[in-house]
Amino acid sequence: NLSDLRLKEKSRVFTWDFLQPLTKQLCEALAYAHEEGVIHRDLKPGNMMLDSRGRLKLADFGIAAQISDSSSRVSLKNLTSGTVTHMSPQQMNGEIPAVTDDIYALGATLYELLSSKPPFYSGDIIHQVREKEASTLEQRLAELGLENPAPTEVSGLIAACLQKDAVQRPQSAGDALAWLGYVSGHKVGALTQYEIVEEESPIAEPNVGRSAPSVDEDAAFRKKAFIGAAVA
Repeated sequence: NLSDLRLKEKSRVFTWDFLQPLTKQLCEALAYAHEEGVIHRDLKPGNMMLDSRGRLKLADFGIAAQISDSSSRVSLKNLTSGTVTHMSPQQMNGEIPAVTDDIYALGATLYELLSSKPPFYSGDIIHQVREKEASTLEQRLAELGLENPAPTEVSGLIAACLQKDAVQRPQSAGDALAWLGYVSGHKVGALTQYEIVEEESPIAEPNVGRSAPSVDEDAAFRKKAFIGAAVA
């Protein structure tokens, strides 16, 4: 999983060049899940796995919720399940599950993978998630003395995803893709699209001696991977 792989990196971070195609796959998987009425509710690096070809699989739907769930059908205990460092204020408050909970977790996940720490990771995390604005990605990297620049659209997306008010976040995974410049499955703008890599390579050192994973997995594969993870 990406949590374990990140810890094997020299500075405990991934570069954006490595994460770019994985982020696209992740947003597409979330978009499909949300279209099927499922909210993951525990999105974090430990639940994102790579196979030997660098294809991302979203795992652990154990506390997933149906978008149609109401307070009469979902217990407060289930509503507040999740990982505190990646939970939205709304999920933490036990509000009805929403797509924007996963969007918050998307921002927290990218923040951690790029900076080595989630937005809030020590002290009274619950209070901070609810009340304190997160440091920008650039500020966190400077605080930790790390050099790991990311494009402005990436840091901007992360900041938007981490907004306390759910209305101010991107309202869908598709919106996140559009923010990064993807239109109809193709990247536009300054970043270069990756080529498909056919050969298998070890995943223990994702930034060393291997090409970035493909950003062009077809929809059928993603649906199959999602369904398989949900069943598992």
